[in-house]
Amino acid sequence: MQVLMDRSAQLEKAFYAQQDDAISSASVIAANIGIEEQLAAIDAGLSQQPSPEDARALWQQRISLLDQGLQLNRTNADFNAAGR
Repeated sequence: MQVLMDRSAQLEKAFYAQQDDAISSASVIAANIGIEEQLAAIDAGLSQQPSPEDARALWQQRISLLDQGLQLNRTNADFNAAGR
């Protein structure tokens, strides 16, 4: 479980580091807000001391969501760097 928690922390740091509202469209900003809301819901589930199986599933969902958000923000940065 610690491996999942560590990976989640790494991705979360990168997710927030890649966000740049100054260059993001409204749709990218809205997507990031949606991701943050979903993360909050997952965190609420984790705070309820779920069974180990449920906790593992929640951590995996969190990692997947953060990975999607990170890819979104990287694509957004690349798109803007290319002057589009």
